[in-house]
Amino acid sequence: MRMKRFVLALTLLAEGLGRGAYRRRGLGCLFSCIMSKATYSNAMAAPASGTLPSPRLLEELSQFFRLLSEPARLQLLCQLKHEGPLDVASLIEATGFSQSHISRQLGQLQRAGLVSYQRDGVRLVYTVADPLVHELCILVQGRLRQRLEQQLLQLQAV
Repeated sequence: MRMKRFVLALTLLAEGLGRGAYRRRGLGCLFSCIMSKATYSNAMAAPASGTLPSPRLLEELSQFFRLLSEPARLQLLCQLKHEGPLDVASLIEATGFSQSHISRQLGQLQRAGLVSYQRDGVRLVYTVADPLVHELCILVQGRLRQRLEQQLLQLQAV
């Protein structure tokens, strides 16, 4: 099911929904429509997965993975996923990052629709807004674990 959602996201990007949505409203808009049943059923009639991605789609994918490639942003996402909603002061304590670094990274994640915030007086309390990131991380972790186990078996066979 996770892989189907990811393939669906790629399909929607390929159909041209990604670029405009990414520029105007962030990736969260695109991925929230992925979760709706209507969009999901419509995308099942999408082109075959054997087709090559367009240069436009590759650029969108590159930008998304570039956003997730920064260890500080991944750490903030993991912290928010594990601990639940947190303000910047709590994230500073948990990660050891400076306030300006955390604010800059959260700003990028928020513009992409991956985190959201609510005001609590003068504090901003952040939370993970898009479950796709967590699912993608689980998928990648599983694949890395498989690869490491295969390498271990090969080393033990020698």
